Amino acid sequence: MKVLLACEESQIVTEQFILKGHDAMSCDIEYPGAKDLPHYLGNVKDILYNGWDLMIGHPVCTFLANSGVRWLRHEMDISGEDAPRYVEMLKSVDFFHDLRNAPIKKIALENPIPHKYAKEYIGSYNQIVQPWYFGEPYFKGICLWLVN
Repeated sequence: MKVLLACEESQIVTEQFILKGHDAMSCDIEYPGAKDLPHYLGNVKDILYNGWDLMIGHPVCTFLANSGVRWLRHEMDISGEDAPRYVEMLKSVDFFHDLRNAPIKKIALENPIPHKYAKEYIGSYNQIVQPWYFGEPYFKGICLWLVN
């Protein structure tokens, strides 16, 4: 398969797909990790129409994750919906939608558990996984939005 790893600077997942024989490439606005694998340095939206079979995306969660909702709520209480973090949340939502609606047959997007304001815009996730499911001692719910 032709696989795009969106918002992946580390190239850890890219490497695993390549080792399994796939044509994989990471993409991020940051320079790639030290693995020296195929990487597009720039906006993933520039390459969404390049005939990918699968995209795994890791969009930034700063303004979407439940862990930061108290800062958003505090700003909304003080200044209403034009609060800077609320505006940034809406930009994050737009980017999330750009990835989810890309013309790619199979898509998986991952993010931590979203707060209720983000969930209102991006919808419910299809699946949630915990590191402890795989023998790790951590509790950090990671949500997956899956297309096909």
